[in-house]
Amino acid sequence: MNMEEIEKKETEQEESVTMTKADYDKSIQSAEDKLRTKYSKQIKELEDKITELTPKEKSENELALEKRLAEVESKEKRLNLIDTLVSKNLDKGIADYLKDDADVESFEKLISSMVNKRIEKSGYKPTNHQNSDGISKETWKKMSYSEKTEFYNKNPELAKKFMANK
Repeated sequence: MNMEEIEKKETEQEESVTMTKADYDKSIQSAEDKLRTKYSKQIKELEDKITELTPKEKSENELALEKRLAEVESKEKRLNLIDTLVSKNLDKGIADYLKDDADVESFEKLISSMVNKRIEKSGYKPTNHQNSDGISKETWKKMSYSEKTEFYNKNPELAKKFMANK
């Protein structure tokens, strides 16, 4: 026999297996059990992953806490808005008509522009306002009597304040 015939015989021997019907059924059952176990594990892992990724329903305490937190944040935004309005010399009552995220700086410029236009249209221009010429208490103290008198004639209100604070 040559080498090819020997290999052919071995292949034929490997392919032909004789077993009883019971052994055959057991072999099939074993293969099915292995597959079933493998797929059961995969299914279980996927179900666990789905459970992990699925959003859970929140408890009443968590919902109440979230609602309370939203209320606190809303009040904080409102207080910040009111503080900004007050810092821009605007009435804090305007906050009722603005959103919490309003641009107060632009709003203040718009209001100032509107007020100035109305003043110009009405023709009212204040005349009794005088410049303090940047004078301080120290400058007042260093002034001579004649300089104080001259300043008093220009700006009597401010001169009276300096004289009262001696």
